[in-house]
Amino acid sequence: MGGGMGASMPIMTFQIRWLSAPIMREALKIAESDQFNAEIQKYANDYYIIGVQMQVHGGASGSGPRGGGARGAMGGGQMGGGQPSSGSGSGQGAGSEQAQTRWQFQPMPTQSAILKFGHQQVHPDKAEIGPCKTGMMTLYMFPRSLKLEDADKSYMFEVTQGSSSTMASFSLKGFEEAPDKGL
Repeated sequence: MGGGMGASMPIMTFQIRWLSAPIMREALKIAESDQFNAEIQKYANDYYIIGVQMQVHGGASGSGPRGGGARGAMGGGQMGGGQPSSGSGSGQGAGSEQAQTRWQFQPMPTQSAILKFGHQQVHPDKAEIGPCKTGMMTLYMFPRSLKLEDADKSYMFEVTQGSSSTMASFSLKGFEEAPDKGL
């Protein structure tokens, strides 16, 4: 990529979180936008939600962290155009209009992700990509009918993009005494 002297490959970091956990949803109320929290709330009663956010750091351009890289990597390059926010304009010009543009959550393919627990491997029922405060996040939704709280209590989530895989391990250790802090 890039070519030329001193050009370097970007570094990608991933944050993978179990977003439907009550303790995580409480933290998101402080850390995320109302739009993002509404999207989580819309699905949290019916699905276990795992969020994957990719950030691209550095690279040939030498720029700092860029959350927008998630659009290409986790979104397979399939993002729709931005939709202007419904708020009233302040008349501050085109720059202000761009700042108010918001991406809508868009459906994503589900076959690139899998949740492993016990001797089971399950693909999510749905997946969506959309905006969070620091870029884009893909939400992978697994049905609550899996009753994961009663399963093996150790979970491995894996998402594959091309020839690379990213994995995260989750455990329920400590949640047995506080079921309101579960998944």
